[in-house]
Amino acid sequence: MSALRVEKLFKTLSPKEREAFKATLQAAPTSMQNLYDILEELESNQVGLARAKRIVFKKLYDTPYSKEQDVRFRNDCRKLGERIKRFLAEQQCANALIKNPLLEQRFLLEALLERGLWTEFEADYRKAHADALATCDYENLIAIALLHLRELWESRTHKPEALKEILAAVKEADRHLKSQYSVGYSYLGTFYVTAAHYLEAYEKAEQWHTLQSVDFSDSRPPLAEYYECKAKAFEKTQDANLEMAKKALDIIMGLPSLSQRVCIEQQVALANMGLAYMLNKDYENAKFYYQKALEFSETHRLEFSASMAFNYASVLMKLGDYKTASHLFQSKWEHFSKSDMLHQRAEAMRCYCHLFLGEIEQAEALLPKSLSRYPETLQSYFRYAEVAICFEKKKYLEAQRITENILKRCRRHASEAFVQHEKRLVEFYRKFIHLSQGLEHLPKKRVQVDKLNHEFEAFLNEQIYRQDMLPVVWLKQKLNA
Repeated sequence: MSALRVEKLFKTLSPKEREAFKATLQAAPTSMQNLYDILEELESNQVGLARAKRIVFKKLYDTPYSKEQDVRFRNDCRKLGERIKRFLAEQQCANALIKNPLLEQRFLLEALLERGLWTEFEADYRKAHADALATCDYENLIAIALLHLRELWESRTHKPEALKEILAAVKEADRHLKSQYSVGYSYLGTFYVTAAHYLEAYEKAEQWHTLQSVDFSDSRPPLAEYYECKAKAFEKTQDANLEMAKKALDIIMGLPSLSQRVCIEQQVALANMGLAYMLNKDYENAKFYYQKALEFSETHRLEFSASMAFNYASVLMKLGDYKTASHLFQSKWEHFSKSDMLHQRAEAMRCYCHLFLGEIEQAEALLPKSLSRYPETLQSYFRYAEVAICFEKKKYLEAQRITENILKRCRRHASEAFVQHEKRLVEFYRKFIHLSQGLEHLPKKRVQVDKLNHEFEAFLNEQIYRQDMLPVVWLKQKLNA
């Protein structure tokens, strides 16, 4: 296991990080340096460490592999793994200092305190305190307040005036602590509401406000109010509360963009306005706010996350801008691979982008070889996409065969309510494919297609299927062509 772990850690290092890490190994034991060099060599040859274990053992220790000596190899793998972990932690700390100036101020105050530089501490403390309060960074604010208390205790003589100053500082820190708790509680609420939102499709979840056990009426920092509004905006399953989403946006945009946390939440609030409009089917406004979120991320050098990119691409597809959506999927494809669920959904959406753009070969290349690992909804999307691809390639018999297979599957799962609706949809597909054969030579069939189109519109008006569902959109386009 230690060999697998160290190899996994090694592969996560970027080229720049590998260069920096290798420099740290100069003072390390020779065996550790050699093991790292071997990992680089194995990766260039596309060979796994476990597979080449005996060869690696011989190179490292100049002796044949034996089970008795295997513990030595595992130990060296463990040590290198620990070294990489420490390097990653140091990199993360260095990045945190760059991203959050308040951390630098906090560590500076700690250094000044340890050196007994009281005057310098007081000057820097006032600035750090004001910056942390302005950005609602209560985690750093509490840490800075505790350093201030230490400074007051160590630098002052214990006279009544000094002791009163310490008591006042404790009371102020207590207010900040309540604010931190309030913000943290509201932040947890955003996770709870989101999870409950998705759970609603299966069963009823207890509402977040009914679980609140602490009264925060005397402590309402802007960031806590922002998280509450953010949660309330998406409490309902089908649509969003635009008023709450807009209120959340106004609150977070009123805070200065001094810390990365605030910057990220400002970007999220813009994207959430786009999501709120998308859920309410106002796609033009949704596009406007997603574009704003993308511009904000570029201005502040933030990552435009895979989920934001996916929703933005979905909005573009709803508006029929398949080309821009396709480019967006392509530019963010590596980010989608980090989440199986998002990657699978993006595969289906990208497949339909190519399909609508007439790029049939690219659409066909995205069809999975096996659908077993995909959720039921996506399996359905890919089946209809396969029918559409066969239709576009004029392989009508193949398209009919696939529709018949979908119908057979519906019959096998006839007890499920949703299958009855899918059976009706695939029947429309089957009839359309049948009528399409030789359509250009038989004007009578055109009349039958028009009749089928009217029946399909009546079916959609029953609101069993969303009219913007991709398999539905494709069939609508073809029936109206």
